[in-house]
Amino acid sequence: MTSSLANLRQQRGATAEAEALYREALEAQRRVHGEGHTSVGTTLNNLGSLLHQVGRHAEAEGLFGEAEAAYRTSLGDDHYWVCIALFNRGRSLFALDRFEEAARLFVGQMRSV
Repeated sequence: MTSSLANLRQQRGATAEAEALYREALEAQRRVHGEGHTSVGTTLNNLGSLLHQVGRHAEAEGLFGEAEAAYRTSLGDDHYWVCIALFNRGRSLFALDRFEEAARLFVGQMRSV
């Protein structure tokens, strides 16, 4: 529920409020499900997308990496959500001018599809 409210706040441009709600949801999901759960991965990915949107690319890149790990644990290496996390992480690396790392992730993501 909190994560859905965060999505709505983000869509309406209330990014600070959305960030706080995503972090609240993430804390609750980690407490209930542990790190390697799909809901944790999804909230990490959503929070990373918000941070990427507002230019906080280094923080976003780390969250996308955590989302990737959660998805790999819960869904396996070949699931398309892993590909989404890899692509998003690559976008953040590209925004940070870390082009070679971004390219490796993009190529790895394409091989997984």
